[in-house]
Amino acid sequence: MLKMANIELIRKLHFKEGRSIRQLAKDLTLSRQTIRKALQQNEIPTYQRSKPVTNPVIDPVKPIIIRWLTDVFGKQKMVLTRFW
Repeated sequence: MLKMANIELIRKLHFKEGRSIRQLAKDLTLSRQTIRKALQQNEIPTYQRSKPVTNPVIDPVKPIIIRWLTDVFGKQKMVLTRFW
């Protein structure tokens, strides 16, 4: 499986520098099929997280902190935004 950096490198070398698929396969030690697949992707590769990010330390106490801050700083919203 190719990583984003490899796909970007393949596309750059092929489209900007004009290298052939055969030459790219030889230089990068990849198969020509892999090079073709990387070149056929129309969209720009972007990073996507496989799992959502969790904050295991603050997640259990986050509602308590928010309730405490709204109770103590109820009218002082400016202080609350600065604090948070």
